[in-house]
Amino acid sequence: MAFIIKVLSLLTTIATTLFLTIEGIKRGLLIVSTVFGLVKFLVMIIFIGLLLMILYFLFQPGTSRSESQ
Repeated sequence: MAFIIKVLSLLTTIATTLFLTIEGIKRGLLIVSTVFGLVKFLVMIIFIGLLLMILYFLFQPGTSRSESQ
């Protein structure tokens, strides 16, 4: 009888450890995916800002004139 209880407690311990490990991995992946989404959004904002700045400099009237003397 004691052997059966020891085996059941061992199986319960292994199952609990696996469950907690899997839940920790899921939570970690959720956090990582959230951070990755925020970084992706930030990179997109920076890219659009740089693109607008380049377009502004390309299409503004030229202020420097070459002097031909």
